[in-house]
Amino acid sequence: MTGVTMTTEQHCADRADARRDRIADTVRRLGTQLREDRRERGPHVADAAWVDEPFDDWLAMLYEGKPLARTSMLALAVGMDQTLAVRDALIVSIVGGADGARKAVLMDFASRPHAPEVCARMGRLLTAAFTDEHGGLDEARCRAAVGALKDMAGIVPERYRVQPLTIMAYVLWWLGKDEAVEYALEALAIDERCSLAAIVLGAMRRGIYPVWLR
Repeated sequence: MTGVTMTTEQHCADRADARRDRIADTVRRLGTQLREDRRERGPHVADAAWVDEPFDDWLAMLYEGKPLARTSMLALAVGMDQTLAVRDALIVSIVGGADGARKAVLMDFASRPHAPEVCARMGRLLTAAFTDEHGGLDEARCRAAVGALKDMAGIVPERYRVQPLTIMAYVLWWLGKDEAVEYALEALAIDERCSLAAIVLGAMRRGIYPVWLR
């Protein structure tokens, strides 16, 4: 019986290893595809095309409770690895209220991050959300986002985990949850240059939180 159990466990481990290898191969292929597309068509066009369908899936997950498709998980992980504008758009979709959840707004954030009007809009949305004493986040929506990001971080190769972990830390910081520290530290352990994770960690250590939590 012991031999049968060990054989079964080994079979499961082999299948898990094969699954990880397939995902890693897919992520590498997607990364090459996005880099080439950005080089050929320019970041604005390529990034907009890249996030178009994944953003639909992301918003359906946030607002309709639908599961985030694995294809969209991998596309978003690759997108965040190549341009932090995708990460920032996802953050706004979670904490930025109704305006931040509009797809057209998110597309601008992801594909035109340096346009003055886009920068100004992002600043207004985040500042308003952080400083509104009558505000507060939809915790169920935040938890749905954190759950999807945790799933994403759980299947992608290590370097692609940094930004999902960072968003998780950011959102949990805004909720006043101590778990944020764990995720920020995990992101920094992979990439010590991740400035947003460091900002979250520093803010929490100094007791800086959104106005409604003070």
